[in-house]
Amino acid sequence: MFLVFLALLGLVLIFHGSGSTEGGLEPASAVRMLLGVAAGIIIGVFSSMLGVAGGELIIPTLLFLFAVDMKLAGSLSLAISIPTIIVGLLKYRANDSFQVFTGQRDFLLAMAAGSIAGALAGSHLLPYVSARLLKTVLGVILLISAEKLFYRRK
Repeated sequence: MFLVFLALLGLVLIFHGSGSTEGGLEPASAVRMLLGVAAGIIIGVFSSMLGVAGGELIIPTLLFLFAVDMKLAGSLSLAISIPTIIVGLLKYRANDSFQVFTGQRDFLLAMAAGSIAGALAGSHLLPYVSARLLKTVLGVILLISAEKLFYRRK
């Protein structure tokens, strides 16, 4: 089921229009806040089960449910993901699950360094990349993720 959801999200992102923010709910409305909490709960459940920060679900939610601009959605996704990551790390720590990192320390540090360098590069490139391209790239990533899940289940 999640596989189909990822594939559909990917296709919608690829073929959706230019990224207009028309039709969003007023920023301070009670309905928007309640939808935000509900979306956060659903995304948090999937994120914790999949071991991800949730950006692949947060960004489409911000785009389609709240009509947020693509570039703002990416930035908001980073900020929204921070509590999810913290809770996940605390849960890992409470369960003594950090033992899985034993023997992976050098790899973990290399990936973290690469992520930091990539985040810095991406933040500098953001003004020069269109929202349309960002949506397409995210859509392709979601389609690849769905394909990987499909073949993993067999």
